[in-house]
Amino acid sequence: VVGHATAHAGDPMRQLEETVRNVQAVLASAGMEAARPVGLKLYVRQPENFDALRRRALDLCGAGPPLMALHGEVCRRDLLTEVEALYADPDA
Repeated sequence: VVGHATAHAGDPMRQLEETVRNVQAVLASAGMEAARPVGLKLYVRQPENFDALRRRALDLCGAGPPLMALHGEVCRRDLLTEVEALYADPDA
């Protein structure tokens, strides 16, 4: 999602990459660029995309945090993937 519009309709990989960019932008705006993910949930609408999206999520977020990948519905019909992420400030 960019603004209020769904971006990259029909392309779950680009939707995942956009989501990670959005999370990074939120962290930067909060002054938490150094924060690292401590837990991730990846929701995948289409089961045939499951393995590729899981691997890409690990590439984008690092292999360190636990990743739970689930097949299921996401918040909008035109989204093919959704991410929940928990980040921690390494200085806290």
